[in-house]
Amino acid sequence: MANNFKVGELVQLKSGGPKMTVNALYNNYVECAWFTGSKANKANFQPDSLQYFKEEEKK
Repeated sequence: MANNFKVGELVQLKSGGPKMTVNALYNNYVECAWFTGSKANKANFQPDSLQYFKEEEKK
């Protein structure tokens, strides 16, 4: 499983969801952190489930 992410990069689940910051890298998962309002959240994800975050263009 290739893990090309770096700590501090912005990512998002391939299925959508909030913008997250890569907090830590481990052999089989990526630890990400994000906020929901003022509540801090943290969870581990498989690298294959993540993509780099890309701002949506406003029309």
